[in-house]
Amino acid sequence: MTSIREIQEALGAPQHGDLEVFGVSSLGAPKPHTLSFATSWSPEVAAQVSANPTTVFLIPAGVTDHDAANCIPTAKPRLAYAQVLRDVLAAEATATIEPTAFVHPDAEIGTGVSIGHFAVIEAGVVIGDGVRVDHHVVLKSGVSVGAGTRIGSHTSIGGPGFGFEVDDDGVPIRIGHRGGVVIGANVEIGHQCSIAQGTIEPTMIGDHVKIDDCVFIAHNVVIGEAAFVIACSEVSGSVTIGERAWISPAASIINKVNVGDDALVGIGAVVVRDVDENTVVAGVPAKPRGQRYLR
Repeated sequence: MTSIREIQEALGAPQHGDLEVFGVSSLGAPKPHTLSFATSWSPEVAAQVSANPTTVFLIPAGVTDHDAANCIPTAKPRLAYAQVLRDVLAAEATATIEPTAFVHPDAEIGTGVSIGHFAVIEAGVVIGDGVRVDHHVVLKSGVSVGAGTRIGSHTSIGGPGFGFEVDDDGVPIRIGHRGGVVIGANVEIGHQCSIAQGTIEPTMIGDHVKIDDCVFIAHNVVIGEAAFVIACSEVSGSVTIGERAWISPAASIINKVNVGDDALVGIGAVVVRDVDENTVVAGVPAKPRGQRYLR
């Protein structure tokens, strides 16, 4: 149970009222004693708020025609909702290493770590405090995972990259990969992802990066802080993705391309050239379409 005052305190809003909150509900179907939010204001939203006096609503700041005790005005209601779920209404997870998981005795495991059924943690892996590793995850030797990171089920991290040379007889010779993978703090990696280790230097995933389900990240890739890589994207070897960049679903990025800070790669785009910072690219091959943010 949470009180409206705890939510107001977490958001730095004036504290008043005595409503209790037990969960969340949508604006279209609000339930008693839950938290909901409205990103915009209209007569229909006002009517919904009035009709549900025991639901707590996060509403846009500056609304002048509604001052109900069940409303908390805020500049960005959706952001505030996310912050409340993280800081106030977060479900407490028990730190458990399931008995079917294999954790090598030479792996370094921090405090408060959860490891799911049939996960494999090899020798030399380093896992920071508060990390959650879901079922069937494989972390190969040379992987380092920062504090607070979450890794979805059936994801494999640290396997060899796809690199070959061909000898004089035309026989492919695999290039051994020894670089490992370094994952920052508070990263989220979805289900069924594959992240290859670096050839000599590590593949790097910065703090607060968010990687959706079914993403492939090749060897020697560097992803900057707070970037997003969305479902079914493919990031080829030695690609650099800048801070806060957004890689849309099913995008493909050819090897050694640089994607600048704050850039946006469109859905299904095939990126074969560098992308300047704050630039939107789309198409096959991807071409500039404008600026992501006005500056």
